[in-house]
Order: sequence, then C-alpha cells, then structure tokens
Amino acid sequence: MPSIDDMWITPGPRPNGLQAADDGLWVIDAENSHIYKLDYETGEAMVDAPTDTYKSSGMTVGDGVVWVASTHNSRLYKLNEDGSTIEYLDPPGMGARDPRDKGPEYIRP
Repeated sequence: MPSIDDMWITPGPRPNGLQAADDGLWVIDAENSHIYKLDYETGEAMVDAPTDTYKSSGMTVGDGVVWVASTHNSRLYKLNEDGSTIEYLDPPGMGARDPRDKGPEYIRP
C-alpha cells in the first residue's frame, strides 16, 4: 500500500472526492463543482474543468470517463475528462423530493 509522502493545497475551496489514477490524483470540489487532476510530483492541476454536478461527494475514473456522485441532488454523473456531461442517472428508489430543496446551506466562519 502506498504511503502519503506529501500534502498539497488543492485548487478548489472544498475538495471532497479523491481518486488515485496512474497519471494523477483526481479531485472533485463540492463547492465550485470543478474536477481537477493533480500531478503527483508537483501537486499542480493538469486538469481544471467545471462540471454540471452539484455538491459532489465522490468520484472514480476509468477508461477515459469520470464518474461523480452528487449527494444533494441524488444523481450519478458520467463525465468526459474535460468535465462535460455524457449523461446523468437518477438512482432507483430515489423517490419524490421537493424541487425547491437545494440541500443544506454551508456556512463558513
């Protein structure tokens, strides 16, 4: 199992989901909805792309596709590595929700 050798300040204000890939560390930001791919050597963003996701909380990558889970709107997004949406899926059993409910508001000190 690899060890943590370095720590970086991520480009976005609220990094939430991480996925280690062979070519870099992918990060989804829950506040600005950008995906980033960070260089392992420098921590610099090789990819900085806005997405259509909302308050995202998890991600994985593979075969040129980025999968992002958005907790607050209960959707699973299939994205290109440039952040563009291929499709999104509403999970089975999602049920009904009030369209005015945008999830909790985050208040920062």
